[in-house]
Amino acid sequence: MSLSKLGLDWETLPGEMKMEVVKWLDYESRCRLERTSIGNYQIIKAVPIRISQMHVKTGSKSTGTGILCEIKPYISERVPSAQVLETFQSLFEHKASQIDELQLGSNSQGDTRYGSEFYHDLCEEMGRRHLIRIRKLEWNCTVHMGGVLVNVLECLDPNTLKTLHCTETLKSEPMRKLMATKQWKSLEEVEIGSTSFPMHIEQFWHFKNFRIVIPRLTEVDAWRLIKHRRSLPLSAHSFFYVGTHKPFEDTTKILEQFDVKPKNEPVLNTNRENVHTQRFRLAHRDDLVLIVEIKASSIEGYALFKEHISDYQHPFINLD
Repeated sequence: MSLSKLGLDWETLPGEMKMEVVKWLDYESRCRLERTSIGNYQIIKAVPIRISQMHVKTGSKSTGTGILCEIKPYISERVPSAQVLETFQSLFEHKASQIDELQLGSNSQGDTRYGSEFYHDLCEEMGRRHLIRIRKLEWNCTVHMGGVLVNVLECLDPNTLKTLHCTETLKSEPMRKLMATKQWKSLEEVEIGSTSFPMHIEQFWHFKNFRIVIPRLTEVDAWRLIKHRRSLPLSAHSFFYVGTHKPFEDTTKILEQFDVKPKNEPVLNTNRENVHTQRFRLAHRDDLVLIVEIKASSIEGYALFKEHISDYQHPFINLD
């Protein structure tokens, strides 16, 4: 409902009341209002904004396609890089402004150097001010831009950033630098397409959820991982996945370490060969069960409510 229908005149409202009104405006309305006067511009900039989702994807400098910039559901257009940088500058002029999900990508068919140059400029723009508040970062760039990811991550507020999804393969050096950042240590959920860095399982134990492909995982470490996950206060639908470039020597060596009798109990309504599915109790939740699937080159687990197991092919077996 407009102010006029409420019998109110924007121009005569006290400054504090105007700021309260601005808190409820969407991105598009704020943009329109800030262009009407210097006073309104100052009010808009004094109130932080929260954006649900923003998507930036570089094109190719040679084709002049520009950069795709989306602030959903308000704008979706290809614009010059300078305009995207100005948008970031405007969004984060207030240190409490936040984007819930920021997707950054590059055109795999385009010029990698163009993408790298743009994100370098973006890091410089973000680095001029306070750390940027982003809750979830989606990184969909080429394999050659792992170092750029680290630079972007270090511009983000570690107390706000909770999720990192990276679809690319990270080489050893970018992965090592990534794990040394404050942002990595404060993350709750991580997905990394693949890495050549020889990681130890302890390096992702602190995550609530994670999905990663690493060079190798021993059978001993696979069992250690299962035991550690069972000891955590997991919530429903918590998950982990570790894929390996090198298959396990013998998956039965994992089963031999179990502190319960190995029993294959699939929870899917399809026959899955060469997969052992084990159900484990959790230390802190009686209403959940940890489902662990062991394959030749991966191990994954997810927490389900016991009462939901009956929805699958096999009835739930009482763990007591």
